[in-house]
Amino acid sequence: MSVKQVSDSDFNSVVINSKATAVVHFWASWSGGSKIIMPTLEDCSNSYSKVSFYNLDAGANSVTPQMFGIKAVPTILFFKDGKESNRHVGVVTKDKLRGMVDGL
Repeated sequence: MSVKQVSDSDFNSVVINSKATAVVHFWASWSGGSKIIMPTLEDCSNSYSKVSFYNLDAGANSVTPQMFGIKAVPTILFFKDGKESNRHVGVVTKDKLRGMVDGL
């Protein structure tokens, strides 16, 4: 698998209504931390066949970040059965990210 792009227009259908287990990275092009995390997310997405990984550009999409109270990027939200089950703000190591995904 790979990290897919998601936007305000398809977030509900792709993440919430699908009821799939999902990891959503809220990022911005100006954020150095967001750029650091991208390879980690890509690597993890290739390790989990039953978890979907998404990037949502918070600079180009304002509705979804506001709906979830995203105040800083990078922020990663973890969804199980269409509901937020965990979140992490800031840069995360591969081991910590894997531990959070395993906890879903």
